[in-house]
Amino acid sequence: EFHLLRSVRHENLIRVFDSGELSSGHSYYSMELVDGTDLREAFRGPMPEEPCRHVLLGALRGLGHLHCHGFLHRDLKPANILLGRGSVVKLADMGMGLEIPNNSSKGGTPGYTSPEIWLGQPPTVKSDLYSIGVIAYEAITGVHPFGGRTVREVVAGQIEGWVPSPRTRGFSISHGLERAIMRALERDPELRFGSADEFLDELGVGTPGEIVGGRFVGREPELARLSEFILSDQVKAPTLLYVAGPVGIGKTALIEEALGRIGSGSILFEPITEPEHDLPKLVPE
Repeated sequence: EFHLLRSVRHENLIRVFDSGELSSGHSYYSMELVDGTDLREAFRGPMPEEPCRHVLLGALRGLGHLHCHGFLHRDLKPANILLGRGSVVKLADMGMGLEIPNNSSKGGTPGYTSPEIWLGQPPTVKSDLYSIGVIAYEAITGVHPFGGRTVREVVAGQIEGWVPSPRTRGFSISHGLERAIMRALERDPELRFGSADEFLDELGVGTPGEIVGGRFVGREPELARLSEFILSDQVKAPTLLYVAGPVGIGKTALIEEALGRIGSGSILFEPITEPEHDLPKLVPE
């Protein structure tokens, strides 16, 4: 999970900082503290539509970024959507994440894992989006779409059962939200959304035509020079490195990409507005 999150950073994905091993032999990693709760604890009944849309917006943005970088989450559920102060939404618990494509059909939480996984098929982007559909249905109605007293009954409902729409159950929600949720819950993966972008477009949230995820492009000379310096023998003791440039040129993105590529968890960085003195240039202009 640590190496996955080090290589993919997004405002809607939980951020990790460092990892190592204690003298006792136990492994550890440090991560961002989200001052709040998770979706499971925040709402134990029907959730108003606008807050539900906000949660879906954050979750789908983070998930879309993860998919764009070639990874699946595979264990999306209410407990893994964190809600912090200031309307923060973050996906957590990437421990079961896999690269795309992958033939593994193991893992997941019954009731949220897509039916094709239980039938032995490999997970795909559409499997993650199915899980978001289950979460959305449960949030807006307060009822799991595949109720059952045992895991076997829940899984059987996913594979063979029928899901009544929220409005059929008497919940007053917009047709657009209901349509998006029910499409995400389609048993046949071919009938679901093909991407987080499509899901967002159907919901009508976010910016029309918004690109949810994206890879870092360009700056290869600077990335190579940064990586070379960080990994070189010059860095034998605590070292302070400044990366300077005009506001908005992409300094933070450059550093995050470099750290993600080399997988270094022992380096922390903090953006500053103006250095107090002129600084030597690591990469000449």
